[in-house]
Amino acid sequence: MARVSAKYDDVGYHLKGDRTELAAAMHIGLFFAWAAERGLVGELHEKESPEELARLRAHSTTGPAYLCAHCDGRLSREDLSAAGNDFASAYYEQYLSDLDAVLPAGCASPYELPNTWETYARVQPLLDKRWNEWLAGKRWPSREDKAKRRTSIPWGIVIAGLSAMLVSGRFNSPALAVGGAARAAVGFVVLLLLK
Repeated sequence: MARVSAKYDDVGYHLKGDRTELAAAMHIGLFFAWAAERGLVGELHEKESPEELARLRAHSTTGPAYLCAHCDGRLSREDLSAAGNDFASAYYEQYLSDLDAVLPAGCASPYELPNTWETYARVQPLLDKRWNEWLAGKRWPSREDKAKRRTSIPWGIVIAGLSAMLVSGRFNSPALAVGGAARAAVGFVVLLLLK
């Protein structure tokens, strides 16, 4: 099926070195299989691939295999229902980080996971937990939110530190030398501005 809509992930992003298509699709396919079992897939799959979708739900094929065969290796908005899209929009970036917590010992990345339903059984409780948290109102910071946090200067801390230095007289520079009362007044004004 031809695909043109906005996507959450794409196997092509993960094909590096000698990594197979199924290995690159592992984490994406696990998410899609979970969505299929929870009734969160898009109408497109119910109409265009009902037999294959039934095989996925019956565990006769795996999520990564289905994704490669029926989604062109992509997870996009059209692959999920409205509720599925709302959840994926809020959580998918965090899902990529959360996967590390369910990797078995000796497995360095999701790409090394075997393409089995036992692998899915490791990830399903995580997705169920996050789904329930999302239903209860939890939201995860986006990549942009995280970048802002890493690059923004905590001005409140900077100003409080500077005002404390002014008040305590730790600025011994002649250019900044002011009387004790003046330092206290400046510190008080800065503290009022912080409130």
